[in-house]
Amino acid sequence: MKITAEQYESAIRNALKPKHIEVLKMLHSFPRSTATAKQLAEVMNPNNPHEIVASGAIGRIGRAIADYLKFTPELYFNGYKDVPAFFYVVGPYTNKGWKMHSNLKKALENVYYPKTTKQQN
Repeated sequence: MKITAEQYESAIRNALKPKHIEVLKMLHSFPRSTATAKQLAEVMNPNNPHEIVASGAIGRIGRAIADYLKFTPELYFNGYKDVPAFFYVVGPYTNKGWKMHSNLKKALENVYYPKTTKQQN
């Protein structure tokens, strides 16, 4: 399912918890809104970073969005069985880390970093 910026924006406003928003803002702050689990863990908890915590947070955010939009993402094999790829709702994980989907980035910016328009005199 291709999620639109409007759908992401609705989920941000109605389904995500403050902690979810905080994690998305952290991911957004990285160059190209891309970070490894290690990098994200280090900003989430600098004194005790754990990659599994960052990975879990991304998965929970994706799950909250998918549940709100009433869909199940495609399956992936986690080493034991096929499970929904909730993390992919936030963005794919590549060799450079999670890359936030462009529509999610746009929605986050619309809600939390709105562009102000300058009035010309």
